[in-house]
Amino acid sequence: MTTPPQPSACTLEGPELLARMNAWQQVASRAISRRVEATRIIATYPNDAQLLEQLRELIVAEAACCSFLEFSLDERPDSVVTELRFHHETPGPMRTLILDLIGESQ
Repeated sequence: MTTPPQPSACTLEGPELLARMNAWQQVASRAISRRVEATRIIATYPNDAQLLEQLRELIVAEAACCSFLEFSLDERPDSVVTELRFHHETPGPMRTLILDLIGESQ
């Protein structure tokens, strides 16, 4: 049995998409460091309870609308590290949007 291909586009539109993008920009601006590689972005954040909750909520929300993205979150004593993985096949415009929101310094 073969698995159907995962969609490679966000299912959000209009105001929902803009709200999500704004939420990511606010959270990503708090990153202490970022490392961008070919198919992943690793970001380190301060270990702040409110920020950690925001990250968790955004990661759960992304799983619902962008199933082609894979997130992990590692809570450490002095920081929170997230890893976002995406496939080589991710379309250029989507890859650019991801990098603009999460991968580039704000």
